[in-house]
Amino acid sequence: MGDLVRITKVGGRYIVFEVKDVASLRRDHCICAVLVGTTPQNPTQNLFSGLPLELLPEEAKLLVDKGAAYVVDDATSHLTRLTSMDPTAKHAYLQSLRTRRQNISRVLDEEDAIRKAEDLKAYSVPVEAPGSYPFYKHLNSKGYYITPGIRFGADYSVYPGDPFRYHAHFMATSFEWDEEITLLDLVSGGRLGTGVKKGFLIGGQAPSEEAAGKPEDAGEDRVRTFTLEWAAM
Repeated sequence: MGDLVRITKVGGRYIVFEVKDVASLRRDHCICAVLVGTTPQNPTQNLFSGLPLELLPEEAKLLVDKGAAYVVDDATSHLTRLTSMDPTAKHAYLQSLRTRRQNISRVLDEEDAIRKAEDLKAYSVPVEAPGSYPFYKHLNSKGYYITPGIRFGADYSVYPGDPFRYHAHFMATSFEWDEEITLLDLVSGGRLGTGVKKGFLIGGQAPSEEAAGKPEDAGEDRVRTFTLEWAAM
């Protein structure tokens, strides 16, 4: 798998453990995601988080679609490797687990805990992304950084650059192409966005027949977006 980012699926969540992969996601793919681990020096506080990094399903799917990452189902991968062992190797592996359990208080040599990459056959499992994935992919392709938008009652908060350097410019919500949007949703979203100095961005993916025949829609991106701002009369 070369330099591809390894995403581990644990309990339906998509996790990245390597710090170099976290840096690559932020630098090369406009993906910040959320740190969910504790810091080694202060494990009892919750103001600052550390590795690992948890990705949204749409972030994981985007990386796989771009060929930048692969997903490994942690439980399935472990069971597959265990069942594919010959009896001798399996016995040795189980014996090593017993030995580790007996010597849990001892510090293990790091080199003994790392598996050689050439001995592994990495593979990717499918990623189940929400219906807002085309909308997310469209914004990411424009170079925007995207984080969860629950703070503003939206799907996403959209930044023109790294959130460490910029404030969000939009609070964004995805809709189905034929979904009815109530006037109350538009008014409340527009007013809230203006109140927090952000545009209210809505969008959805057009059906293939809607985009047929249009030169600008020759690619796969059929997402249309609109921005609302509330202004006094």
